[in-house]
Amino acid sequence: MTAFAARITELGKAEIGDKTMVDALLPFAETFSERVSEGVLPERAWAEAASAATSAAQATAALRPLKGRARPLAEKSLGTADPGATSLAMIFTVMGPHVVSAGKVTA
Repeated sequence: MTAFAARITELGKAEIGDKTMVDALLPFAETFSERVSEGVLPERAWAEAASAATSAAQATAALRPLKGRARPLAEKSLGTADPGATSLAMIFTVMGPHVVSAGKVTA
């Protein structure tokens, strides 16, 4: 998961705080990897990581976009969470039980 997040960050050249999907992706990947390395069951680690992604996505409402399509609308986007971060957090939340039960989870 951390390799995936690193590659996405590298390709998109986005960082935490840019108000992009990376604002949800990196907290998810970091939380999941940390919890698995601590010996937490993958199911629980995924749920905690999805929660971290959701919180991080919600926090983007306070940010001005520095990358992506919303950048030209910076002032208008204040108060609204980034749609990419929000969507990604929702995807992680919904797909978690399916990915974990299929045994396809690696840190």
